[in-house]
This record gives sequence, C-alpha cells and structure tokens, in this order.
Amino acid sequence: MASMTSPLYISEASSAKVRGALVSTNGFFITGGQFLSYLINLAFTKVPGTWRWMLGVVGLPAILQFVLMLMLLLPESPRWLYRKGREEEANAILRKIYPSEG
Repeated sequence: MASMTSPLYISEASSAKVRGALVSTNGFFITGGQFLSYLINLAFTKVPGTWRWMLGVVGLPAILQFVLMLMLLLPESPRWLYRKGREEEANAILRKIYPSEG
C-alpha cells in the first residue's frame, strides 16, 4: 500500500521542479530497503528464534516512519481537499507548493 500511496502523495504535494527526483528517490529507497532487509535476514539465519528477530529488526524502520509522519504533520493532498469541498485549505497548500514569483 505504501509503495502506491507514497508516490501519489509526492506527485500531488510537490512542485514540478522536484517531483520526478522525489518519486525516483522514493523508489530507490524502497528497493534499497528491500535489499537491506535481505542482508539483515541473512545475518540472522543462524540465530535461535530466527523469524522473530527478522520480523522485529525490519519492523523498526516502519515504526520510525510512522512516528515521523505523525510528528511532521504532513498536509493533506490538495486534490483530496478539493474533492471534499475544502477549497480554501487546498489553495493554502498549493500556495506553499507554488509560491508566486513576485
């Protein structure tokens, strides 16, 4: 679910200048995280209670991400706000994303 919603949120809540780089970075981190989890699992293959350690260690980054997302208070997607009839909030977020040149 996160591999679908994260790029969607990034594409809706970022300016066109950095949108591609942010979505690509997200994909890189997902792939890198999968590779890192394989290496961690390999390190725990000979430990008693193997699957518990594997699950616990790779669950820590997910918990950290959840806590950071709550602390940073990410704004709602402007598209979602428009669909819910909250145009003024959507406009405020869009003004932050696309500041005027003057």
